[in-house]
Amino acid sequence: MSRRERWKTIGKIAFTYIGTMVGAGFATGQEILQFFTKYGTAAIASILIASWLFIWLGTKMMMLAHDTGAVHYAEVNELLLGKKVGAGFSAFMGVVLFGTTGVMLAGAGTVFSDHFGVPYQLGVLITALASFVVIRSGIEGIMTVNAWIVPLMLLFGSIVSAAGIATAERDIWPPSFSGNGESWRLWMSPLLYTSFNLALAQSVLVPAGAAVEDRSVLRWAGFVGGAGIGLLLVGCHLALSGHMPEVMRMEIPTAYLIRSLGKPVQLLFLLVIYCEIFTTLVADAYGVASQLSSRYRGGESAVLAAVLGAGCIIGQLGFSTLVKHLYPLFGAVSVSWLILIMLRRRAY
Repeated sequence: MSRRERWKTIGKIAFTYIGTMVGAGFATGQEILQFFTKYGTAAIASILIASWLFIWLGTKMMMLAHDTGAVHYAEVNELLLGKKVGAGFSAFMGVVLFGTTGVMLAGAGTVFSDHFGVPYQLGVLITALASFVVIRSGIEGIMTVNAWIVPLMLLFGSIVSAAGIATAERDIWPPSFSGNGESWRLWMSPLLYTSFNLALAQSVLVPAGAAVEDRSVLRWAGFVGGAGIGLLLVGCHLALSGHMPEVMRMEIPTAYLIRSLGKPVQLLFLLVIYCEIFTTLVADAYGVASQLSSRYRGGESAVLAAVLGAGCIIGQLGFSTLVKHLYPLFGAVSVSWLILIMLRRRAY
């Protein structure tokens, strides 16, 4: 592998890692509000812990797949938990992926209906159909989509953070909003947030780790991806904290941050938000569809259509409701899995 090809591979894997993490909840600011910003001044320390976990454990997961030859997240779960318990956890992850597919579709429908004048249901349907086309091309197609979209995401993430900080209505360093006093929840947030997101990221990190022969490529990809997620978290948190508690009432808080930049910039950013939602959607739907297809061979398209159809149904519950209630629940259940990844000595 030439030097250029090596860095191209690092970039594709790192961007896919970031694209999988930065979905509807992250892009709109809802995740950052619920897990970090609402707790006030100590949120930065909590975010730095989460960032370190993303770098360390994302790399470790890819190394585990590389060293064992696991090509699917179910195989990694069996290595960590044993065959029976691992199969049960993989089944649970299938349910989680169904749920997050619904969250992403709900977020896409909200962007269409609230900002582009397109009916919610039509926005959900358009997104589901586009996802079907991309996922049918496999993991390589998903990585290619992320290689195009994620650099744009990083650019506009910087713009949003800068705009939010520039128009802050109160001090942002340290944030003056005091939170709700539940400090134990704040310090659980990094663990809950990373366990939930990394458990979902198995769907793309495991096949990526198995497909790359050079371990140093995986190390660099894990570092770049995890550090990129951390920088986005810090920037968005600082911007949001300067507009608390007003942004707590917003369905898409990040759109509120750029309201002063003019309609064209707002529409372009909302398009970027949609792309961020889309990258996570295709990763999550791919994960659950590939797991089901391995058990019911010969009907990949039908299985994928069923997964996306179920996501459309779940999405009827509404975006912010799903983020608020499903994400912490899934994170709590995934903590035991995360601890086992931490304790695993091999493959790092």
